[in-house]
Amino acid sequence: MRGFPAFRGLGSGFLEGLYRGVVEPDKVVDEVEVCREDVERKACKREPINHYTDSEYLKELTDYYYLLSIYYYRRGDFHLSGIALGRALHYVHDSTLVYTGVGERNVQEERMREIIGRDVDIGNLCRDTDIELGTKSSNLVEPLCAMYKSSIDMLRQFISEVSKTLTSEEIERLKKHRERVAGLSPLWVLAFLTVSLMVLASFFILIPFYGALGAVPLIAFIVIIIAFKLHKVKESIVMRELAKAGIVKPQTRTKVIEKGSARISPAY
Repeated sequence: MRGFPAFRGLGSGFLEGLYRGVVEPDKVVDEVEVCREDVERKACKREPINHYTDSEYLKELTDYYYLLSIYYYRRGDFHLSGIALGRALHYVHDSTLVYTGVGERNVQEERMREIIGRDVDIGNLCRDTDIELGTKSSNLVEPLCAMYKSSIDMLRQFISEVSKTLTSEEIERLKKHRERVAGLSPLWVLAFLTVSLMVLASFFILIPFYGALGAVPLIAFIVIIIAFKLHKVKESIVMRELAKAGIVKPQTRTKVIEKGSARISPAY
């Protein structure tokens, strides 16, 4: 943390939690719960997330733990805030390379440790290196620099977020947004069901008059779908802001998969 003196003033237990969180995910694992349905029953099972192949889950976990770190910091739990930020950084590091096999992964990790162990100035080493996370490269300096730059960006962003002072007026505004968004969700479901029934009626009951009447519910159906999608985007933005204000704990999302659903079950 030599390049981040601001971390020294981040509350008791923060740095201890950060160091713990960086190494912990390999032992205290995050899982994904996969549920599949057939005609007779619904079966669910949990399995650990692979840090090197489940790139979509890795991206969501990184974002989840980053938001969780701000959430706990706002609530005064600096140790848990550090753990969450450390776990987010761990997943940033694991996203550095696209591995083709376990043996290759171990060799590459060992070589990267050798580079770090030479006590080189990584900041100077990476100043002119520009590569994105997940890019395959035989030059280990490039993915190492991708990891370094992404980590630095996250740390700076975290410092920027927790340094902001939230006024009571801003907190009240966010709470009102939450109530408004939560109150609209049942209305969207009711509107969707109502218009869906109108569309079915226009097809099966009003077939002779479809040319005159059928277009109205059909257009309304399309408008409702678009409006509902926009509502979900707005809801996601509001929930992120609520998490960063320490009001609502961030949540993972349920993903639709073939014949079922999948949802990350985080350790924290």
